[in-house]
Amino acid sequence: MNLFFARIFGKLMNAEKAEKYNAQKLADAKRYREIEASETYKEYLALEREVSSPLFIAKKEELKSSKEKGAWQGSDEAQKETRLAALKKTSGIAFMLNADIREIEEIESWKKVWETEFNDSNLEKNDMKAGFWFKQKGLKTNFSYIGEALAYMGEKNISIRNGILSIFTKKERVSAPAWDAKQGFKMHDYMYTSAVVNSGDAFSQPIGKFIAKVRATGKCHSGVYLVGEDTFPVIELFHYNGKNLVVGLTDKNGSEREVIKGIKANDWMILTVNVNRQEIVWTLNNMEIHRAKNPLPGQSLHFTCLSFAPEGKASESRFDIGYLKGFVK
Repeated sequence: MNLFFARIFGKLMNAEKAEKYNAQKLADAKRYREIEASETYKEYLALEREVSSPLFIAKKEELKSSKEKGAWQGSDEAQKETRLAALKKTSGIAFMLNADIREIEEIESWKKVWETEFNDSNLEKNDMKAGFWFKQKGLKTNFSYIGEALAYMGEKNISIRNGILSIFTKKERVSAPAWDAKQGFKMHDYMYTSAVVNSGDAFSQPIGKFIAKVRATGKCHSGVYLVGEDTFPVIELFHYNGKNLVVGLTDKNGSEREVIKGIKANDWMILTVNVNRQEIVWTLNNMEIHRAKNPLPGQSLHFTCLSFAPEGKASESRFDIGYLKGFVK
């Protein structure tokens, strides 16, 4: 999928416009319920029912056909029609008449259950921890892998400023714990350092919406993944491979991905994954970009955010996260 022209000609909103659009939709839903409960709207509904009733229509025809001068114009029925017409022109009633109740009910059906906007400089006060997450406590959480180029250094390569969590990949020689599939953990020399963070202790859910506001610079891979207790599945909510955006999932049967070209990764992007029992749907700034079957419904998923690179292909990079959110119906 190439979104270059969609981005250039405005079909794909930028993150700022997407946020304003979503905020307006929430405000519209709130306004709808406020007007719905108002006395003015109740008056409008009552008049609408009365004026459209067979009895009223018959009375109107009778008055209009009357030979008595001004029989219709001076009647209560005419005044009610005039009042109804005036109400329809008010901003509140006009808004109600044009509102999409199904859209409003869909918006109202989602409840935010967790979010972190990185308002504190302390990582754990933002409901995040450095390292990988495991259900069994006491296991090593800050480690790298043999065959990869980055050593994960806990919070050393993490900065939280102005509501943004930044993961920096830096060129520096270190020796760090690494997992070898055959030999287990051992110390390994790396030329670059980086970091991984997760929400495992604070937030996870099996179904619902997962939202991340992100941007990335440099040639390293950066990603926000939804992972559970087991190795699979892994949902790529956001994966920047140094050139393009990649979304998709990996399970025990393999991987299926969508490569999204034509985006600017150093611009803020809002990625959303809607996970239900049957399928998974990805959106970018409110535009649907991918859809797949849910291979393992019911497994609780948490956010894992990191930068990585194959051995020999690392470079200094920066990965910014503006917020992470979780919603359920």
